[in-house]
Amino acid sequence: MAKHLADGPAPRRLLLLLRRELRRARRAHRRAALVPALAVSALALVVAALALRAAPPETPAAGLAGAMAAWIAVLLPWLAALAWPFLRLPDARRLLAEAERRAGTRQLIETAADVAEGRLTGKGYSPALMDRVLAEAASRAAAGLPPAPRGPWSRRAAWAAAALSALAVALLVLPSPAGIRPGAFLATPRAAAHYAEHAWLELSPGDVEILAGGPLRLELRERGLPWRFAGALRLEIDETGDLFRPVDLTREGGAWVHEIDAVHQGLRYRAVRGRSRTPVFAARVFHPPVLDSLRLAAVPPAYTGLPRREVDLRSGELTVPAGSRLELEGLASSDLDAAWLRLESGDSLPWPWRAAA
Repeated sequence: MAKHLADGPAPRRLLLLLRRELRRARRAHRRAALVPALAVSALALVVAALALRAAPPETPAAGLAGAMAAWIAVLLPWLAALAWPFLRLPDARRLLAEAERRAGTRQLIETAADVAEGRLTGKGYSPALMDRVLAEAASRAAAGLPPAPRGPWSRRAAWAAAALSALAVALLVLPSPAGIRPGAFLATPRAAAHYAEHAWLELSPGDVEILAGGPLRLELRERGLPWRFAGALRLEIDETGDLFRPVDLTREGGAWVHEIDAVHQGLRYRAVRGRSRTPVFAARVFHPPVLDSLRLAAVPPAYTGLPRREVDLRSGELTVPAGSRLELEGLASSDLDAAWLRLESGDSLPWPWRAAA
């Protein structure tokens, strides 16, 4: 019998039939494994999307490593689903050896071998009979294969796969608080747009100088589509030099506005939305110049015989003869671009000035 199984046409034909049965069984096992694989892959995408929303990578290298880990977690269940039927089911030769050990299947194999080699002759003993006997032997051998999983578990896996797939699609498409769409990030983890810090916020007037006590109007605009800016929009002002605090914003047309009625000291400000932020701008305050001293010299007309008079003035009045020449000299607290004398009538006269020695 061992010789028949190794060398005869019946065993070779039986091996072909067993391989066909194994292919059917593997397809059934593979179909049963695909639904759980889909559920696990969808769960991996959900976890990856949540991780990107909670802690977006700061550098392209970290983003690439995270995306690769996510894709490995997504693909592994599919590879396992493809490999599982080969690990769970035996090959054809092992299945033939197991069938040979069963008495009923062994008898069918021996009968088929006898028909194939002409030891059984007569009416009804033909190659067609051998095929029918071998088909029955293959069917009995395949009956011992492990069945593909069925029942409530596979139905629950299908429900889980559907729910997790819908959740994964939503999380991949919707932007995160950092302004990142996880699906686009996983597809292109090295794209510079995922790591841009201030690409979509405009804050004006930028660096500015203000006269002490003057007003300051800050305008914040978002460039791009609104869904790009997930997370809370904040305008932060630092008046102490070491701490930014959020301030109130008012919507006016296409801009967010914050107004300060009177600025008395320098400050810094910036805008933040998620990971998108503007540069830090400074408002520098300068105080108006004041007269530290004012000296008035009065030169009376010659006919009066009166001497030249000089006085330091802060306020008040000085009476001089008609026709007197007045010389006015003042010292300002800071450099000036220009100066004027304003008369009581409302007229102004240019007042030449020079830098102090």
